[in-house]
Amino acid sequence: MKKIVFLPVETEVREIDAKLVMASKIIDKETVCFVGQHNVLNQIAPLFDGGVYMGKNIFLENMNSTNEIYELYKNNNFSILWNHEEGAIYGGSESKWNNELKELLDPNRLKNDDMVLCWGSYQKEFYETFNADTPIKIVGGYRLDLGQNSDLRSLLKSTNRVEEKNYILIDTNCAWGNHFMPHQQEYKVYQEKAEKNHSDHLTKHNLLGLLSEDLIKIGFFCNLISYLMENNPTKQFVLRPHPTESISFYKNVFHGFSNIKITKDYSAIEWIENCSVLIQSGCTTALEAYFLEKPIVSFHPFDSKHSVDVTKGIGQTCNSYEEVNDFIKNPVFKSDIHDNDLGIKSLIDNFNTKTSSIDIIVDEIKKTSTNKPKSKIDYKKIKAIEHKNKIKNTLKYYPRKLFFEDKQESYEMATDHFPGFNEAEILKKIDSLRTISNKKIDLSYLSNNLIAITS
Repeated sequence: MKKIVFLPVETEVREIDAKLVMASKIIDKETVCFVGQHNVLNQIAPLFDGGVYMGKNIFLENMNSTNEIYELYKNNNFSILWNHEEGAIYGGSESKWNNELKELLDPNRLKNDDMVLCWGSYQKEFYETFNADTPIKIVGGYRLDLGQNSDLRSLLKSTNRVEEKNYILIDTNCAWGNHFMPHQQEYKVYQEKAEKNHSDHLTKHNLLGLLSEDLIKIGFFCNLISYLMENNPTKQFVLRPHPTESISFYKNVFHGFSNIKITKDYSAIEWIENCSVLIQSGCTTALEAYFLEKPIVSFHPFDSKHSVDVTKGIGQTCNSYEEVNDFIKNPVFKSDIHDNDLGIKSLIDNFNTKTSSIDIIVDEIKKTSTNKPKSKIDYKKIKAIEHKNKIKNTLKYYPRKLFFEDKQESYEMATDHFPGFNEAEILKKIDSLRTISNKKIDLSYLSNNLIAITS
């Protein structure tokens, strides 16, 4: 009999290390953590008498979702600690931030035994205007617990799979432009959903603005990379697109160039750890690089109204190819944050405190778990559910590929986000965490979608 904690994963490379560190701190002789693909956790929730769920995937389309998944958890005595793993990085002006927050969550959809976990004071103050009964707490961004002495930093150093060193890392964040270029029909669906759900009258214009600015940004980045490679033929470059971008686009564009590697392998922080400088534009990797104390270029070649600008104050802001080229010749880490009225410190509490975000969240999970009953864990039933899922996916594979192009593309994007846990790599991470935490940690690898961590 154990107390149950669910830690859902949506984008594997972005979340898994921090979720494993979190799990290692939660587990004790009475508590088990299930870490897995969020849809799989939904399926096994009815097997338990209660528990704690820390994540956002109870509302798959944010506030356009029904309460079906949420009620499933509430009917099985789960408390929801709602947390958006990148819920502090917004594009455009503050009015757009507010609209984004409103679309992400209405706290009145939650109950008083749930909790809203916020990245910073801006998010907390906004959600407090809803006057909901649900408690709201600032916890910071758990993926940013990357200080020299943090468990997450130690795990990164001991399990980093990137072999290259001292390269120029370019992280693009052009998901709207890149993804929708060959899939205009999908973009049309987004617009139709906005209209159907009676979104703000500016929503469709904002979506079009994001698409347009991303297309412009892609052009600037391609020209920038070409310029840098031409002027630095002996330097090695690594281009790592956003998880929802098409990697084939960049491989076609830069085909034949010998000093650039284009990859989505491994996690962002693994590549950042070994780079000599990061070049980005409005990407959360600027935050990870900052806390890893790496030199950062914030490349903003044009004024944008819809894209993310709040990271401009991190590192060296460059507006031209020449400025970027000058910086990478003599890169330096800049610890000063220049807010420029963009409010990044109010969005992300990690800049204001040295307290571990993971520890704060773990503390809230443990407090919430105190009032939950223990459940019997039937691993045979859990594996049976996963076995059925595997058979269904196998049966759907060829029909989807042959007859439903849109479904196949959506499926491929989903598997790009969550390709599945590699058992050997997870075992290596758990083994490292045993040493880091000086704690007995047991792993049950239930499938490539689900693991159970116990002490």
